[in-house]
Amino acid sequence: MNTFPADNYIKRERQRKEKNQKMIEKMRSNLPVYTIDEIREYKLPFDEALLIGLQEKGYFSTVSYLKELFEYQTNLREQAGIGTIVWLRPQLIYSRPELEYLSNGLRSSEDNHKKKHFAQECHDFLSLAVHFAFDGPDWWWLGEQLLMQAIRVTKEYTSLGGKYEALSHFAYGKFLIENVKEYSAALQQLEIARELSEGKGWTSKNFFPGETGTLFMQVNLHLFHCLYREAKYLMKIDTTKAISRIVEARKRAAESCYHEGETKVLMLKGTCEMESRDVKSAINSFGRALYLQQKLRSIEGICKVRIQLAKAYLMDNNAEKALGTLLLLKEDAEKFDLPFYMGQAYKNLGEYYLIAGEPEKANSLLNKAMEIFRECQVEAPDIETVRNLEAISAGLDRFHDYVKLIKQSGTKDIEGFRHLMKMVAWKDERKPFWDTEEKVHHQKSLNEILVESIATGAGETGKFVDNKVASRKIEGDPDDPKALIELHDNKNTFKSESEPGLESATEK
Repeated sequence: MNTFPADNYIKRERQRKEKNQKMIEKMRSNLPVYTIDEIREYKLPFDEALLIGLQEKGYFSTVSYLKELFEYQTNLREQAGIGTIVWLRPQLIYSRPELEYLSNGLRSSEDNHKKKHFAQECHDFLSLAVHFAFDGPDWWWLGEQLLMQAIRVTKEYTSLGGKYEALSHFAYGKFLIENVKEYSAALQQLEIARELSEGKGWTSKNFFPGETGTLFMQVNLHLFHCLYREAKYLMKIDTTKAISRIVEARKRAAESCYHEGETKVLMLKGTCEMESRDVKSAINSFGRALYLQQKLRSIEGICKVRIQLAKAYLMDNNAEKALGTLLLLKEDAEKFDLPFYMGQAYKNLGEYYLIAGEPEKANSLLNKAMEIFRECQVEAPDIETVRNLEAISAGLDRFHDYVKLIKQSGTKDIEGFRHLMKMVAWKDERKPFWDTEEKVHHQKSLNEILVESIATGAGETGKFVDNKVASRKIEGDPDDPKALIELHDNKNTFKSESEPGLESATEK
């Protein structure tokens, strides 16, 4: 039976409508679905849309705190003024990523508060504070505000045993040390954290993954750094206060099991005691530091301590122990190939023999120290010190000849004394020894011999020993340099009575 054309038309029309309907449904399913919050964000600034959405969901505390932070930053910027660093920092109200992270953290904390999960509330809030406090400097102000708020919040929950309060104080103290460099304020925060965490097995690894040990140990470690820094500052103005801070710092280092810190403190204590002329105590402090480094088997640490210990022995007039300590230093430095400390050993040995009045032994040691320091490319002060010691040593080595020439110049004739005065002026004030005419016409004389002798003795350095160093020679030496010093200091007593305007020498 044949189908009427009208039936075919109706069928085709029905199929077309069904196809269109399916296409519409597919297109609708592919369209994004926007929430009321997203629509609001599209029409309003993000901060306004965020606050309205939080208000609708019942997060009243979060909204209130966010408004406080917006206002706080606005006041900060106005106080700092246009063009300042504070003014140029990004504003929280316009920083969408930071604002979203902050609002999510505050919402989580408020949810836990409503559920009375107070430990989790404190944890969430402190995590949020640590995130901003140890992020870039643009958000340190926000991190500090959150840390102070964390301290206020955690204080209220006494049932938690003070754990999160201690963690909050510790985090704030750490922030003050590492970012703000306010050590006195950090000290106060850390003292509270220490008192709360003493005897507890709490850790800070959930907030600071890189830290090991208990919270109590970490607090004491940061306290050590604050106290050590304060002690170094006090050394310049009050050694007694500095030593009291050092004693406290050593206790904190011991409680944190920071043995290197104990050594640093004992070294600083010994240095303070040497400056206070309490040499016996300094030797004791350096000795304890040496014992600690020997227990740790730190060869470099042992070498550092021995340098200071040798100086303390010398100050105590115990030359034998000083020499023994320096020889051990040299032995260890050579054995373990520590060139810098080898240089220090040679330098200090050279200085020892120089003080002992044996410049002939000091010369080679100081030359060796100079070679090592140049190879190590150490800082200029070390090289300059060795260069000066070399000059002194070279001068002392030739000092006997110098004194003999001085004595020979002290004759009764006016010309001899004139040469003597020129030589003294050259020695003290570096005035030229020869006039221009004398340079051309002078004959080989005692004065020329003198100049050649001195130039030979210290020509490489161009520097000579001063009176203080020279006076360390053993008394009773017939060529004692003190003879020169006395002659120079009493030169006016050699004036001739017959010619008041002219100085003439007489033999002593």
